[in-house]
Amino acid sequence: MTNRTFLVGTGLETIYACSLTPDGQLQLLNETKSGKGPSWLLPQDNLLHVGAEHDNKLQTFTIDDRIQGKLTLKKTISSIGNTPCYLQIDPSGKWMVSAK
Repeated sequence: MTNRTFLVGTGLETIYACSLTPDGQLQLLNETKSGKGPSWLLPQDNLLHVGAEHDNKLQTFTIDDRIQGKLTLKKTISSIGNTPCYLQIDPSGKWMVSAK
């Protein structure tokens, strides 16, 4: 089985990096504090964009270690709206859209 790391947003204030063990068990690799309710995660190259649904913020993290899921907060901005729960980057990579 190939080792795959995946990131999980929650209704809490944490993004979890996890993997599956060869016997199918969930293994916690890392935890990163974030805004309240990081429910929408959008990876883009070495960045992770996050919609923090419960405090109306958009965050960008650098993905420092893809194997262990280590993240560093790079930027936090207002979503200029309530409960951002969908993110999309335009084809040019210049703009990000957030929807409710």
